[in-house]
Formats: sequence, structure tokens, C-alpha cells
Amino acid sequence: MKRNIVLAAMLLGAGLQAQAALTVYGNFKCSAWSQDTTNARKGWVLGYVSGINTALGEKDGDLLDNVNKAEEIYDWVDNYCSNHPDDSVQKASTQFYLDLRRRYK
Repeated sequence: MKRNIVLAAMLLGAGLQAQAALTVYGNFKCSAWSQDTTNARKGWVLGYVSGINTALGEKDGDLLDNVNKAEEIYDWVDNYCSNHPDDSVQKASTQFYLDLRRRYK
């Protein structure tokens, strides 16, 4: 787990060029998210985004502090997944974080 977080942090810093090389447990397609946003799936997204925020907080600051409520994250992922149904929710969640980085860093 620790290795995956460090590797994810390195990849985020490198622009996510090798994102597909990571092992991510519990990941699922955007099409599944769009059909069924259960609490478990919402929890997965919050955990993933929180993990990235924690891993990169020293470099980026607390970017999630700019989010007022979890529904903002869900809405962002909903929109992304509607437009990219074949992508993974991991990619959608990572793109959410990168969007925060572009807006607030």
C-alpha cells in the first residue's frame, strides 16, 4: 500500500503518463458509476481522492480544503463519467484532483 501511494505521488508529479501501470483495488468503470452511485462507490472515490490529497499535501497543500462538501466531488465525477463512460473511476478521481490543482495551486 505504501509503495502504491509513493508511486501514485510520483506519477501525479510526472503528469500521469504511466497511470495504467498502478494496481488499484476496487476500481470500476465510469459506466458502472453512472448507473449506480452506491454509498460504497462514493466512499471509494472519497478515499481515493483523500489518499492523493494526503500523499501530495506537503507539495500541493490541502487542496480538498477548497471543496465545501462531498457532493461537489460526486457531481464532478458524474459529469466526467457521463462524458467518458469507458474510463475508470480512478481516472475520473485523479482528473478531479488535477482540476483542483489547476484551480487552486
